[in-house]
Amino acid sequence: MRTPTPRLAAGVLAGIVLAAAVAVTLWPEPTVRSLTPAAAWRVVGEVEAHVNLGGLHHTSHFLRDSVRFDDEAGFWRAWTPSQGNRPLSLSSPPFSAPPLLAIPVTGKTSGTSGQAALWIEHVASGERRPVCFGSNHDSFNDVLVALPPSWVGGDVILRMECSGQDNLGTGSVFAVSWLSFMKATFLGRLAVLVAAMLVYGFFLFVGAALAAACDREELCLPLGLVTLGSFALAAFYAAPLLQAGGLPPGVAVRLAVSAGGLAGAAAVWTAGGPARQRAWERVRGYAALWCFATLLLAGVCGAIGTGTGHWEPNYRFWPAT
Repeated sequence: MRTPTPRLAAGVLAGIVLAAAVAVTLWPEPTVRSLTPAAAWRVVGEVEAHVNLGGLHHTSHFLRDSVRFDDEAGFWRAWTPSQGNRPLSLSSPPFSAPPLLAIPVTGKTSGTSGQAALWIEHVASGERRPVCFGSNHDSFNDVLVALPPSWVGGDVILRMECSGQDNLGTGSVFAVSWLSFMKATFLGRLAVLVAAMLVYGFFLFVGAALAAACDREELCLPLGLVTLGSFALAAFYAAPLLQAGGLPPGVAVRLAVSAGGLAGAAAVWTAGGPARQRAWERVRGYAALWCFATLLLAGVCGAIGTGTGHWEPNYRFWPAT
């Protein structure tokens, strides 16, 4: 019986982790449960402050459908179409705290105090916990909050105090499952990240193979990067043009990527086996370094969340910067 080599052991471990990541990604997420009906909130501010989440354009939000279309949910923000930023005070009704919460947020928050404060408050002790830090700008995001074990089962309240200097908004609180929480971790995003890296790596390899086929191995990496950039730029413009032609956004993106993939596959096949082998020898070291740096950055960004959704990398070191 052969003794497992370190490379084999690392490969098996990576396979197990990736399989777990795929399972977390694909497993259906349970529907969230509303804890704070809109009618029971205390709202002090403009009537226009109420926002219909179900009417948001798909490019302006990153919310679950079960949050957007909940019949009992409410959402308010300090910015109004007619008057801009205005003072707004919100207080949810007390609710029994579950272990995990999802709270829709938009705008900028300063934590538990200041001009744009947003926090969860434990009724019995008065202790406060910030919901998020930094800014979601004009995007609407679900912020996942894990409450301390000592809070679970006790009454808590979501509060917001905005002076009108900044845009800040929030609304109904939802109970979510541990699967929802796992999907937002590095493990839950790993499968999608690997798929994206494979797509980008493929188009880089297309250019490298073409360079090798022309006996210009020294240009494998530069031409690979040019090919990758050209594909990304073409897809960037093709997807909205297809969408303007009547295709749904998801279909337009997939069609643009698939068309580029077929063209790339034809180019790699035409280059021939020897050219593909020489190209791989040229770029594999760079590819390994790129993969390591990408996974490291994703791991750092997913280590401790600030609650700013896709703005997370921008605010990784906030407020230090």
